[in-house]
Amino acid sequence: MLSVAEIVEDVRERGGRVTPQRVAVIEAIYGSTNHPTVDEIFDHIADSQPSLSRKTVYQIVYDLEEMGAISLVDVGTGQVRIDPTIEHEHDHFVCTECKGVFDIERTKPTVPQAQAFDFGNINSMDVVYRGVCKSCS
Repeated sequence: MLSVAEIVEDVRERGGRVTPQRVAVIEAIYGSTNHPTVDEIFDHIADSQPSLSRKTVYQIVYDLEEMGAISLVDVGTGQVRIDPTIEHEHDHFVCTECKGVFDIERTKPTVPQAQAFDFGNINSMDVVYRGVCKSCS
């Protein structure tokens, strides 16, 4: 996973503005271990950034995704989640109780079923495990 300083430098190199709000959003994303939602990021930093709007947080997150600094994943929890782990493919575990989302390292490449190619070309594949996490059980 990239560091906050590396992401901030990448934003700067791409001509993006490095504002206190952007840095706060980046720090909140990379300080989380649970694939936060945009609303969770906003709630986490709203007190320290009183001029920050929810819309601005959404825009910062979408800008970071467009730059390739994060990915946005839909794992069926009702809101898109922010995934800062972009360096390698991995799977996700979703707790059905707390809705926490956790990375699972792949030990070998996942191969799509042959039938999937009947529908077209495969660009990516998401594997999501569902169950109750250790904290909730």
